[in-house]
Amino acid sequence: MPLVKDETSLGAWTESELVDSAATFQPIGMDSDMPPEIRFKGGVAKLVQLRHLRGFSEEGLSVFLLARSGEVSLENFSRVPMLRNGQNQLGGRVWIVNPTVNSGWSREHQTNDDDELFRFVSEGLALGTLPALIFDPRCRELRFYPHGLNAIDHVELAPLTSNVNVDEVFRHIDALYQKELITPEAQSAVGKLWEDATRWRPVKLAEQTVQFYIKVGLNRAFPLCNVRQERTQVTGRVDLLIEEYTGVGPSSLINHMVIELKVLRSFSAGGKAIPPKDMVDWVTKGVEQASAYRNEAHALTSALCCFDMRKSDTGAACFKHILSKAAALGVNLRRWYLYSSSAELRRALGASA
Repeated sequence: MPLVKDETSLGAWTESELVDSAATFQPIGMDSDMPPEIRFKGGVAKLVQLRHLRGFSEEGLSVFLLARSGEVSLENFSRVPMLRNGQNQLGGRVWIVNPTVNSGWSREHQTNDDDELFRFVSEGLALGTLPALIFDPRCRELRFYPHGLNAIDHVELAPLTSNVNVDEVFRHIDALYQKELITPEAQSAVGKLWEDATRWRPVKLAEQTVQFYIKVGLNRAFPLCNVRQERTQVTGRVDLLIEEYTGVGPSSLINHMVIELKVLRSFSAGGKAIPPKDMVDWVTKGVEQASAYRNEAHALTSALCCFDMRKSDTGAACFKHILSKAAALGVNLRRWYLYSSSAELRRALGASA
């Protein structure tokens, strides 16, 4: 006689439905390569959104504190091992979580006064230096304090609505480019893009490095979304895919945007000159990939993003041969030029002025 699994009813939900919906809304491990604070913001934002989509309402402010294992005393806190399933009341409590926000520890704070709550966390619990997120159900607002509640004026909003479109995505990539990519000096020590900038030689894995920068930036910009990297499809491997669950369960998935990345270069990491025709072919291939990947993923839009590390800045001329085809296929085009030194950037700024 076959075994029949008896599923405990939780209102309109069974246990397996809760697990499945939580897992699809925030897939475990997808963001494991992200910085802890970005995982923390995304995890809390998705948890708050999951509660909202299931029709739950919160009573009072909730405070989430990011802490490493053993970093703080959990005396008077209660363990919540299945926080991720969205069944626990969040409001009126202080939560200690790790970056995955899969489980947590909580205690009631018993105050409706904002200042009292800040003092309770900072002075009463002495946890005012931990990165914190406060969810305010009165205005449905999630506020991030990267240096903790002791630094009350160092705060930013973590959006609880998504506005994923081409212009917004490009705006965030523009900001990332200006801050972290434009010159070798802007790039992080572990994310250098130049093997030898004086001779215009990119690192061997330049595209993968750029891809990681963009993935981090888009995860930071769109905490309710999942940014998938190197997803394999029948038509090939997608560089980046921005997806979002707008309801509960797999059927609510929206694939907002497919992004194909190309790094244009004059030389290889080893110094071999790369023919201009190869760059033309790469751009053409990139447009065809972006279109095919978008169609298979049923994404709303697609883009080819080129990061130009060639010796000469020729503007958008790299797209001249493909403009008509890209328009016909519905692929958006954008290019960013990476200067080989801050001196080169200063010269370019001076010439444009």
